[in-house]
Amino acid sequence: MRTLALQNCSGDVELCAPEAILSYINSLLLVLAGKSLLNVVIVGLRLQHMVKSFMGYFCISLALLDILLCVCLSLIYYFEDFTFLGFRFTKYHICLVIQIVSYTYGILHWPVLALAGIDYFLMLPLYTQPLSFARKMTCVTLTIALWISALFYVFVFSDFHPMMQDMSHVFMYQCLIFTSHQCSSVTTIIMFLLLCTILYCRSGFIRLMKSLGSLSLYEGPAWSLSYTSQWEEGAMRKQLLSNITLCFLATWMPFLFLQAVVLFLRADIPAYLDLNVPWLCFLNSFLIGTVYWLRNQEVGMKSSAFPDGFCYWNFSYPLENETHRVCNSKSIITTVIITP
Repeated sequence: MRTLALQNCSGDVELCAPEAILSYINSLLLVLAGKSLLNVVIVGLRLQHMVKSFMGYFCISLALLDILLCVCLSLIYYFEDFTFLGFRFTKYHICLVIQIVSYTYGILHWPVLALAGIDYFLMLPLYTQPLSFARKMTCVTLTIALWISALFYVFVFSDFHPMMQDMSHVFMYQCLIFTSHQCSSVTTIIMFLLLCTILYCRSGFIRLMKSLGSLSLYEGPAWSLSYTSQWEEGAMRKQLLSNITLCFLATWMPFLFLQAVVLFLRADIPAYLDLNVPWLCFLNSFLIGTVYWLRNQEVGMKSSAFPDGFCYWNFSYPLENETHRVCNSKSIITTVIITP
């Protein structure tokens, strides 16, 4: 976790220009409102997929918490100076609250990725079945427990002590911006894995790209690709990995490009913005693709039921979804349907 001061100050923190702090608060509220609106739109459009997995429930909780945060900070900004439940709140408490939120959001990337990965690895073959009430309650309980654990860590075990009198004074009047390394580290690892995958499956990947080049984007929402793969199991898994990678890149390439630009420029993104629903949906697609390849024998051909509202993981086979040999040949014909 890293902190950046909003403005350069010397001596007592009271000497920091209040106009600069208030200007930052105005911008912060606008940015937070935009982020909340984007989260709500994505969750609303993909709600049928969100309610099927732990990652989806965490996305819903993040959208709700961002709305609550935006409303609370707006009320504090509107009333300027008031007392609630014996506590006095001023505009400057917005800086303190947003830093607590930033520190909490900044430590959640890896825990969410780990829990969602375990969830998919254990349960992905079962997503073709309706989600039971017990399964839904488990996702809700894990989501609530994760948020409580993160807050408990921030206030008890971390070096961040926002409730101490001297520290809260600094946080209120300097408006430090917390940036997290977790988002950039996750992005770097994902890009490295994608690059290794493309190099490893370059022959199958190039074959699929050539097939894509011969298709018209106006033929329909789905692209149907036919190719011939070697019969050996290793070659089949390699070709499946090529299909999954192409499907993922066809959907998320603009987002990957944006992440690459942020990494290249070493831009310092506030931690309260790093954790957002589009980012979690990106991680969701990556995890589903990874587990789909690792457990393709158990998952089978029923991948259209996956809890992913962006990538359409459907690699279908001709002759009623059954693999067959071509006469006098050690190869099979496979049809891949990709909907970005």
